[in-house]
Amino acid sequence: MSILKVDTINEKTSGNGVQIAGHVVQVVQGLGNTGRQTYSSTSYQDIITVSITPKFSTSKILVTTHTSLTRTTAAYINGQITRGSTQIISLDTQAGYIAGLTNNEHSMGSLSGEILDAPSTTSATTYRLQLKVVNSGSIFIDGQPSITAMEIAQ
Repeated sequence: MSILKVDTINEKTSGNGVQIAGHVVQVVQGLGNTGRQTYSSTSYQDIITVSITPKFSTSKILVTTHTSLTRTTAAYINGQITRGSTQIISLDTQAGYIAGLTNNEHSMGSLSGEILDAPSTTSATTYRLQLKVVNSGSIFIDGQPSITAMEIAQ
């Protein structure tokens, strides 16, 4: 078995990059507003967006998102991550809905999700966390929501 030890790897031809399968090429993070935000829209609306320009068309993009939520009465929330305007994963908190409660606010905990996407492009690609309220009431986003896109070389 041979061992190759190097201090630096430089691309031979400028602009081609160095592509090592399974390694993170770049990371981009989008952060939402801090503090409590109220949402009551029954149609999807953008909460956070992040744009990444893959260096390689064969790369996969690992997209993760997280936000803390509180709801009023019977409200629950549907979420989705989109690439452009195309849904690539659905996030649903209906399972966390507790029927029959009449208090003003109930903790829902968090809404998180991740997907390994293959956009097959080297053009700028935008990922969005979108939310909408189902039933009546409002959703409060507590803290600072985030979405992260990581390019993984293949």
